[in-house]
Amino acid sequence: LDEEIYSRPGLLPSIGRLGNAMVACLGPDYILGSEAYDICRSIVSELRAPDPCGVRLKEDILAGALQSVLYAQMLVLFVPKALTTAQHVKVLVDTLPSRQPYLRRAAADTLRHLAERETEKVLCQKIEG
Repeated sequence: LDEEIYSRPGLLPSIGRLGNAMVACLGPDYILGSEAYDICRSIVSELRAPDPCGVRLKEDILAGALQSVLYAQMLVLFVPKALTTAQHVKVLVDTLPSRQPYLRRAAADTLRHLAERETEKVLCQKIEG
């Protein structure tokens, strides 16, 4: 991604929403290793990347974190075989301590859905630990 995404407020989270829409639209056709997967993975990597220089606005950081959680939610709902349960759980559990209620809610809802679908695999992750 181009460095311009950091200079325009709201652009990175908007790109994150576009990536999430791609997952929802493609559903089972969203395949690991495909061009669409590589694009979305790149977007989500940028959303999750730290901001050591302080270039991003606080609102963009929060919106980016939400889009990152919603990406995990899209994968759980529409492409359940895309990533392992452990990978989903790590992203979601890391979000639970957030001070933002909507982030905690999105992560908790996705964890609940994942637990309903793959109870044993989620239990093996020892989330409460």
